[in-house]
Amino acid sequence: MGILQGATEFLPVSSSGHLVIAQHFLPDVAKQPVTLDIILHLGTLFALCIYFFKDLKNMLFAPKIAMPLVVATLATVMVAFPFRHYIESAFSSPQLASLILIFTGLLLFIAAKVKRNYRQSVGIRDAIYIGLSQALATLPGVSRSGTTIAFGIYLGLKGETSCRFSFLMAIPAIFGAGLLELKGISSVPHTLFLPYLVGFICSFLIGLWAIKFLLKMLIKSQKKLSYFAYYCWVTGLVFFWLI
Repeated sequence: MGILQGATEFLPVSSSGHLVIAQHFLPDVAKQPVTLDIILHLGTLFALCIYFFKDLKNMLFAPKIAMPLVVATLATVMVAFPFRHYIESAFSSPQLASLILIFTGLLLFIAAKVKRNYRQSVGIRDAIYIGLSQALATLPGVSRSGTTIAFGIYLGLKGETSCRFSFLMAIPAIFGAGLLELKGISSVPHTLFLPYLVGFICSFLIGLWAIKFLLKMLIKSQKKLSYFAYYCWVTGLVFFWLI
């Protein structure tokens, strides 16, 4: 589960969708789905903080640089927070996650075909729209990275620029989700400490690899997003049929 989270959190194929589907086939894991999800997400949060340490330090000493990130985060919270209970209930349906994966594939396929997206700086307007798209990605099966990267490309941002902003947006998003579930994390039985720790470490290490892999891919060509679109379509259809 840690390997799955680390790879799918940053590769645009929906980590939440994959975790929900995986838990359907792993009944023991499904007993504490939200708690385990948060612990695995914290592993990828650690990976982000390590990889983008210089960016975060620059934002700390130059608040204006962080403004688009703040605006995007506020846009996400304003839309997603009021519906958080409905969103959590959606995580009990692997069928829904499978179908929504197909929607994620469509977003990626269209983004791969976009041309004339050359801008390298994220404006306030961009941040609002990308933040709203991140709110949509709180549903299982909608890839957070895939949706925000795709919307950035639709708005005219270069694939690499959109990808970096998407990854930076994940830091406050995952941190906030972790705070909301802090009580659940503190109540994890001591017998699960070692397995959860292993999951955390795996999600961290694989997450570091996935960040570097996707950034390098989008530097070369955003057309390669279509590969992930095909993957989402096949995975969504296959698991919907199996489930």
